[in-house]
Amino acid sequence: MLGTTFAFTQVIDIGTYGPTFKVEEENMIFHLKNKLQKLESEGKLEDLKNQWKEKITNTFKKPQAVQNITHTKTPRSFKHDPSLVIGNDIKTPDGKVLAKKGDKINPLHTLKPQKGFLFIDGDEKTHVEFAKKHLHNFEVVLVNGSPLEVEEHTKAQTFFDQGGYLTNHYGVTQVPAFLSVKGDLLLIEEVAAHAS
Repeated sequence: MLGTTFAFTQVIDIGTYGPTFKVEEENMIFHLKNKLQKLESEGKLEDLKNQWKEKITNTFKKPQAVQNITHTKTPRSFKHDPSLVIGNDIKTPDGKVLAKKGDKINPLHTLKPQKGFLFIDGDEKTHVEFAKKHLHNFEVVLVNGSPLEVEEHTKAQTFFDQGGYLTNHYGVTQVPAFLSVKGDLLLIEEVAAHAS
């Protein structure tokens, strides 16, 4: 082949620097299966299953309390704008534009909740009694305590703010706290439990 250049590389053994090891990783699936079989042969698997069941049941009965929430010492109220700013054009499959990038949409213009939220500490009896007075206008949301126990006491569906999602989103730091719709905004009122 005319005009073709070949480069030849010479391989030189430069020796071994430091120890070398053969790569021998155990397959993770086999490892787990072997571990489970060992637990079963030792009679420990059933105990482990029961521990898992108990842990799941206890978490369901009483979820982990929301962090950084205190009982109301200094009542306060503030508003929250639930409007969303559209990041990209939203189109139907046939190309019709429903919303343009940069549009500000307030969900309260089309969605009006029938009830607000009342955040309470379910382990605090005064909070539970306070919540019972407001069940006609508010859904009870716990930041601590057992939803099943509060539901049994109030005879009303009770929710739990898992991981503090709602309280963090709306800026709630004290309970009891009401969240209700006021026009185009949400009103958050952190109040004392004895207030009516």
